[in-house]
Amino acid sequence: MIKVGNQYSSFKVADIAYFKSEDGLIFLYTQAGQRHPVEYTLDQLEEILDPVDFFRINRKFIVTVDSVAEIHTYFNSRLLLRLDPNQTEQVIVSRERTTNFKRWLDL
Repeated sequence: MIKVGNQYSSFKVADIAYFKSEDGLIFLYTQAGQRHPVEYTLDQLEEILDPVDFFRINRKFIVTVDSVAEIHTYFNSRLLLRLDPNQTEQVIVSRERTTNFKRWLDL
C-alpha cells in the first residue's frame, strides 16, 4: 500500500518499475508508464521496500530488476541504465553503489 494523495492505493510489486525524485516530489512509475505521486521520501521508501526487489541507484532513483532494460559502462566506474519505461534523462548508477548494484543483479 502506498499513500497517493489523500488515499492509499495498492500496487503489486510486479507493476512498479521505479520511484523517481522530481523537483522535490517522489513519483512511482508503473511498468505501464503511469506516474503517481507518493508521500514518502526516497530514504523512507528505501527502508520499507524489500531490498530483494528494489535498489536505490542514486539520489533520484529506486529501481526494480524488471525496469532495467540495458546496462552500459560509463566513465568514472559508473553504469548508465536504460529503464523501461524509458526516461528522457540519463539514469546513472552512482560510483559508490555500482558494486552493490552488480551484486544485486548477480552480475
